[in-house]
Amino acid sequence: MKEIFFKVGNCRVYLNNNDRGYHRFLESAFAHQRIEAEPGNCDLCISLDWCKNPTIASVSGLSSLGGSTLAGEHSVITVMKIHRKHKIWFHAHIEGSRLRLDFRLKSKPAEDFFRYKLLRKPIEQFYYILTYHLVYYPTFWYSEKYQQRFPLHASAVNYRDKGILICGLEGVGKTMLALMFLREGAELCTDNLALLGRQYAYPCQELLRIHKSEDLKHWLGHVEPVHDSGLMKGFYRPKKNVIKEKIRPDILLFPEFGDKFAVQEISKEEARHRALILSYLPEELADYARYRLFLELLDKQQDSRAKMEGTIDEALKDCACYHVQMVRSDGLESNFRRLKGKLWEK
Repeated sequence: MKEIFFKVGNCRVYLNNNDRGYHRFLESAFAHQRIEAEPGNCDLCISLDWCKNPTIASVSGLSSLGGSTLAGEHSVITVMKIHRKHKIWFHAHIEGSRLRLDFRLKSKPAEDFFRYKLLRKPIEQFYYILTYHLVYYPTFWYSEKYQQRFPLHASAVNYRDKGILICGLEGVGKTMLALMFLREGAELCTDNLALLGRQYAYPCQELLRIHKSEDLKHWLGHVEPVHDSGLMKGFYRPKKNVIKEKIRPDILLFPEFGDKFAVQEISKEEARHRALILSYLPEELADYARYRLFLELLDKQQDSRAKMEGTIDEALKDCACYHVQMVRSDGLESNFRRLKGKLWEK
């Protein structure tokens, strides 16, 4: 088994698995987050076994909830699908304040050889999706339970000593707006997912996937390529000592496209409502919402929704929240210039 120790947010992670290719992917993905540690002092201990006939050993004291799910005190076993194709068996259990996860994934040498060698499909894309289920989703849940930090689908930058969160669905322009702020001298915190706590927003530290068609010059100085994956989107990781470890949310933007440009300040209640809805519609967090339900069987007393709403309300207490309507045909440069003028004339 290959071992690796690293940090995601404020969580110390230990992961061992028996696939050399996946281990190399993890070494590249978390190159700047590696730590010296022992399994016993990590918050998450994750084991992945690629095998021909995956099963989870029976555990006494668990009751069947139907289907393939068993649950008991601080322990749950189930079978899930990754990307609606790949079955994964997992056993999650809490030991004190440590979360242990044992995963089993079916090894298909012939099928994998045909798909990834003969057809030259990039296996990194599967590794990328797998890492959400093995690492990011458990980290999100652990951060919610023990640190009261909740994932938002948002870009985050620090500009003129103001923390700016840009929340919205894919394709609405949140990344490009963040890039425009970077061009103006802003500091990057996160591109796609942020962990929002009561006082600060923290980077999720996931890999970035950037279209080859995108102009990389705005990213230079902030990210570096992991390797050439041959995908439509290349893999990039934040450069070491460049990413802001946290920002205080001073401005929250909800961009969308419409017929005319407008910036309208909205209430904290509406901002919280928008943030929750827009964060759990994208695929990454929609999948996590289902994943979280299984992990909540570990602690039936946890009320994530109430905690999340309370945390967002506290975080937005001194934050100015705006609905931003941009005109697509006017181009990003024009929309950004007008947005900046509106924000800094207030």
